[in-house]
This record gives sequence, C-alpha cells and structure tokens, in this order.
Amino acid sequence: MEKKDIEYTLNEEHLKKFETFGRYYETLFGLSDWGIYYRLPSCDEDREHIVGNKAFVCSDRIGMTASIVLSPVWPLTEPTDENLRDSALHEVLHLVLIPLNSLATYRFSVNEEDIGTEVHRIIRKIAWAITKTTGEIL
Repeated sequence: MEKKDIEYTLNEEHLKKFETFGRYYETLFGLSDWGIYYRLPSCDEDREHIVGNKAFVCSDRIGMTASIVLSPVWPLTEPTDENLRDSALHEVLHLVLIPLNSLATYRFSVNEEDIGTEVHRIIRKIAWAITKTTGEIL
C-alpha cells in the first residue's frame, strides 16, 4: 500500500479525546460565552464540508453557538493524541478569530478566500506557539 492510500478511521473514542482537548482550549481562550458542541458528521452537508479536512466549524456568530465536526476519516495522518489535540486547537482558534474574520469580511473589499488564508496563517502561528512552548498533550 502506498502512503497516499493510507486512511485512518476515527470513532467515538477519538471524538471524546478531541472534545477533551477542545474544552481545554475553550477555557484557555475564554469562550465560556459560546455554546460549543463536538460531533462526528451527521448528514450529507457535513460530509461535503469535511472532505480534505480533519475537522471543521459550523458557527452562528450572532447566537454564539458552534459545532466542531470531527472527520471520521483522516487520510495519511494517524489520529494520535497529539494530532487530535492540534486539530482541536486549530478549530477552537477559528472560533476565537470569528469576530475578526467577520469584521474584515464586511468592512473591507477583500475576498473571503484571502481573509481565510490570513486567518489560517494566524492560527498556525498561535497554535505553534502554544504547542511548541508547552509541549504538553494535556
């Protein structure tokens, strides 16, 4: 089997670990005013968004609710505790940056793809600083 053909299947146990990591980062970033739910994909729409991603966020900025959806299949990346932690941190950081993302989208004549690219750049820098300086897996 070639490396490109490797896929790892995730289950409820992985979801529990992912949520534990996510809840830790929610607390760290003060997201107690959000209603955040963790789940595996539940419908075709979820499955369309998850393709090529380890997880994604569905959010309602006004209602301050979000679902963080964990992909049930990870190509090439083993769902170790470290990888689950890093993915949870990445998705929680999306929630932290939602106000900035929304403001930039509505205020400036910049397309959403450019804003998304910059948001991901910021997320990678923050995640690197957190995980590399502590080295903890919780």
